[in-house]
Amino acid sequence: MVIRVKRSALASGLQRSMTRMSRLPQLRRHLHSTPSRCREIRDAYILSASRTPIGKFNGSFLTVPAPDLGATAIRSALSKSNVPASFITTTYMGNVLSAAVGQAPARQASILAGLSPTVEAITVNKVCASGLKAVVFGAQAIQLGINEAVVAGGMESMSRVPYYLPRGS
Repeated sequence: MVIRVKRSALASGLQRSMTRMSRLPQLRRHLHSTPSRCREIRDAYILSASRTPIGKFNGSFLTVPAPDLGATAIRSALSKSNVPASFITTTYMGNVLSAAVGQAPARQASILAGLSPTVEAITVNKVCASGLKAVVFGAQAIQLGINEAVVAGGMESMSRVPYYLPRGS
């Protein structure tokens, strides 16, 4: 791609740039004289925890998808915490084996749990640590003041993961 600039446009652009440069010392003085808006890192607390029962492979949870299991844990954790669902702004859910789960497993679990569709949902896929990493992301969002209350956890349904065979040669 070739981009061409007219000389008159280039000249006016340079003039605007020079005007901005002359304002730079004024801006620096303003920034240094205003009080710092830097806040300290806030404390994050786990208000409740819930989990679904563990079943055996191809056992009683064979027909239950991972987002349904995650939604059950989210509903239980919210009811134990006494935090209204309207306070939750983000859901972080770990899910590693997401084949055949569908798109956005964290969003599925969040909506199935009764949270608003406007709640941001983030699926974390980090083998052997996705649920814990989701909790870390949630805690960091609260510590940095990005969120006030989040749901964080993990969900899997090993019985529902597709079984793949290598192709024959």
